Amino acid sequence: MANRLSASLLIVFLVLAGGTKIRDVEGAAPCSESLGLCGKDCEARCSARHPGQSGVQGSCDYSITPSLCTCYYDCQQPPEPPQKQCTGGAGLCSVKCQNDCCNANCASKYKQGTGFCNMLPRTWLCQCQYACG
Repeated sequence: MANRLSASLLIVFLVLAGGTKIRDVEGAAPCSESLGLCGKDCEARCSARHPGQSGVQGSCDYSITPSLCTCYYDCQQPPEPPQKQCTGGAGLCSVKCQNDCCNANCASKYKQGTGFCNMLPRTWLCQCQYACG
């Protein structure tokens, strides 16, 4: 029993760590990738991973334990993962430096930076969002 559980956990780990992908060859099946453990949202996770693509279908494989979710889709370049957004600051906003000024300060301080004035109790901060990591 312990060996079977260990083997199942190893399979799950390898699938999650590897994220297997199969590329389409002329006349072959569509591409696929593992989305980890199956759940009620397998189809939704697959659709979210490949928005706007045709032939997208999430499918659970219940022949193994634990069951795994596989996403099938028409082969194209996989979507780029969304770029991580970080936050920072560019000082204080004022009557002389409002949203446009704050936005310009953030753009000069951070790569792809944008900014806005955020009114907090007793403080009017220039907050920035920028692409990071």
